[in-house]
Amino acid sequence: MILLSCKRLPEQQKGTDRRAIAKREQEELLLSLLPRVTGRSCPELPALSHFPGGKPYFPDVPHFFFNFSDSGSFLVLAAGTASLGIDLQKTASSPRYFALARRFFAKEEAAAIASLPEEEGRLLFFRLWSMKEAYFKLTGEGIFHGIAGCTSPAFLSGADTICPVTNIRPGIPPQSAFVRALSFPEPGYVLTAAANTEAVLDRFDYA
Repeated sequence: MILLSCKRLPEQQKGTDRRAIAKREQEELLLSLLPRVTGRSCPELPALSHFPGGKPYFPDVPHFFFNFSDSGSFLVLAAGTASLGIDLQKTASSPRYFALARRFFAKEEAAAIASLPEEEGRLLFFRLWSMKEAYFKLTGEGIFHGIAGCTSPAFLSGADTICPVTNIRPGIPPQSAFVRALSFPEPGYVLTAAANTEAVLDRFDYA
């Protein structure tokens, strides 16, 4: 199960100020969800460390996994007892979405986007981008580590169930995981979670 919590951020505030606000909100969300996931009291956050790719974790709380994403006006925290990735995308109007799809996505994905009316194509672009981001946040790699090779035919087709995803890169054995589109309480956003097993994605709830 994945436990989710979100907070509104000042969308118009940019740069250092927004990052500072986001950092404070992240700490508050972690203090709120850590006891609910682990069952242990948490008056303050444990020491934080990072995996080689930069993904944060708490060495002293080995069975607590978390991931953040922010887009537009919202910050989202996903937490659970197994490794996970989360990505939130504001589906804002963007004249560049098709050019980005042609440049970074698999040919089948770019073709699917091009075949749709503009609004539907834009939403599919953000859905796929969010899926890829969630996958690479699960693995702890940056999104540009083989973004075109990260594909899920079931997710591309619009399935809202748990979908297998595969990442194929030259010279590296194929990697696989699972992704799921999640509901988000605010319209105009897409939210996707990724995990190594289907069981992790079977249930989700908002705190």
